[in-house]
Amino acid sequence: MSEFAGNKIRRVTPDGRVKTIAGTGTAGGVNGLGSAATFQSPTGVAVDSVGNIYVCEDANRVRKIVFNGGDPTLSSNYTVSTLAGASTAGFADGTGTAAKFTFPRGITTDPQGNVYVADYSNFRIRFINPQGEVTTIAGTGVNSDSDGSGATATLSQPIALTYFNGGIYVAENGGKAIRQLTLATGSSPTQPDNWTVATLAGNGTSGSLNGTGLAAEFTGPTGIAADNSGGLVVAAFGEQKIRKVTPASGHFPLGTATGTLISEPVQLANATGVTANTFLPYISYPGSLAPKAASTAQSWLFAIPQGVTAFEFTVSVQADTALTAFLQAALNAGSPLNQVGTLAGNPLAAGFKDGIATTAQFDQPYQIALDAAGNAFVADNLNDSIRRIDPNGNVSTVAGGFVTPGFVNGPGNVASFGSPKGVAVTPDGTTVYVADANEIRCLSISVGADPTNSANWTVSTIAGSTTAGNNSGVGTSAQFNLPWTLAIASGNLLYVAEFGGNRIRQMQLMGGDRTVAANWDVSVFAGSTTASAGFTGGQGTAALFNGPEGICVDKSGNIYVTEPSNEDIRKITPGGFVSGFAGPAQGTTPTFGYADGPATTALFDFPVGICVDGAGYVYVGEFNGEKVRRVSPSGFVETVAGTGAGGSADGTGDTATFGSLRGLAMTASGSLLVSDNSNCIIRTVQTVMSQGAPAKRK
Repeated sequence: MSEFAGNKIRRVTPDGRVKTIAGTGTAGGVNGLGSAATFQSPTGVAVDSVGNIYVCEDANRVRKIVFNGGDPTLSSNYTVSTLAGASTAGFADGTGTAAKFTFPRGITTDPQGNVYVADYSNFRIRFINPQGEVTTIAGTGVNSDSDGSGATATLSQPIALTYFNGGIYVAENGGKAIRQLTLATGSSPTQPDNWTVATLAGNGTSGSLNGTGLAAEFTGPTGIAADNSGGLVVAAFGEQKIRKVTPASGHFPLGTATGTLISEPVQLANATGVTANTFLPYISYPGSLAPKAASTAQSWLFAIPQGVTAFEFTVSVQADTALTAFLQAALNAGSPLNQVGTLAGNPLAAGFKDGIATTAQFDQPYQIALDAAGNAFVADNLNDSIRRIDPNGNVSTVAGGFVTPGFVNGPGNVASFGSPKGVAVTPDGTTVYVADANEIRCLSISVGADPTNSANWTVSTIAGSTTAGNNSGVGTSAQFNLPWTLAIASGNLLYVAEFGGNRIRQMQLMGGDRTVAANWDVSVFAGSTTASAGFTGGQGTAALFNGPEGICVDKSGNIYVTEPSNEDIRKITPGGFVSGFAGPAQGTTPTFGYADGPATTALFDFPVGICVDGAGYVYVGEFNGEKVRRVSPSGFVETVAGTGAGGSADGTGDTATFGSLRGLAMTASGSLLVSDNSNCIIRTVQTVMSQGAPAKRK
């Protein structure tokens, strides 16, 4: 327990003895052994799952007490440190003493060791990870009560809180209410948009009236805890009473299985995945089936909000099949089974914002790369940052975007880029490679514990310098001229489409740490060593390119390159021989336009983005043509999606519209991710096999 006036932290032993474990009784902020440490008006205390003790003080700090072993009743066996905050009141997110609070009162922890603080006079709920990084998860700083997402909801003098069953419960002294915070399933707890704030009980009127939800009244609730029966116990200081809040049915948190508002629809509770377009849950039936065989049965469980007595739902059925011919037919232009959706970003609001799905914001995204787990990494060009989208649609920042654009290595939250356009990622998702066009270098970003926290990523230069040029060599002795996009190949190879250098560079990891520049050798793989532009094929440096933009590698090691200035797609064999793949013949005058058909007569309109699937189909995004095109292994070009009219409309392949496309990536399930550059959003192109009619359940 904390002793406000006595400035001590006391422990009550099982036999009823009270022992001081930290604090001398003198007001102050001295850290060190518990027997010498000082506190100033401690207001709340919490213990995590491994026994660490956290204390919030009216002196605007959060302290941490660690037991060092030995006799737990001796204060000399504890060590006190400052986890976050300084003695000066204020409001600032940040790490350690860079963060600021104003009269933090309530405190609790979750099973992962994160700390939550009721910041009383800032009218906010704050989140502190084990490293001491503070972020605001709910409240705008306005002293009022309104429900909604953590980014828009308001709170009135939150004074106590507790963690229970995945939810955070807050006693509001000013609001005279009990509030509930729930986190969207699978999302980052550091983003306020991922939290939902709802009022469980109390209506803001002083009183002691019992009742259901908003009909109840409180006067100055000051404490809250969960009991063993699944309810909440509230200390109502102004009433001199202990009150209990119980769910009308089910259990806390109230609402659906994802912990959102109780007014939201019935949801599937035992989902094994989330559909990329709609974020609706689905059940997966893994494995393969023989012809005419049936899959094994699985239970469908539904989380039903209070008061719902009837509902209906639609079941969509999708199957993976190895029948290449069927997939080709399904992805033909105009197929109603070819669906375009918006995965992340807001076409009406370019900006820089993390969050879930369309609450997030991008600014002219370029290349996209996917790891084996389905996490997408995006080069967010005008935000000078690298962003990450997990399979549930949660957007977080890997590095950059927080400071002035330029060249700074280091942790992701302090590193900076200058117009990053290319991105590639290792299959395990632990290393991201970046082509930084304006800073004319290539970088690696390696991840630490939490990939949703930019402070856990580290940015390092692996090739190039501040001087543009043609030099090959090791690491920073090499020079680039507008490195644009990247592709990873087997054998520790990284290929770079060098827009200004009119060539394809090869970066070979010679061994050792992939984040160390001295371990990378840079050479010219195809195209001019002097940056000469042209439109000819040939072996290696005998071939000429003109502003190559997109690049990808198939499973056989063939490289495909888009050239918007030549209006074509080039192919480079693993041995370095360059030939035409689709579009105008090499050596002729580039011709732009729109024509499907044989690759030798097909026309493109500024092709830039490119990716290849496991069957050898190459997909191309057109910047000016505003379409997604596909080239089959046999050399036939067809339109996958887009009408050619600019827009951001979702729908079937023949009705959907795009802005200026940049990057493409192919998921393991055969769906496309597309960076819609001018709309500042990430789109999906999916093939739905069949869809059933609505089924009613009462």
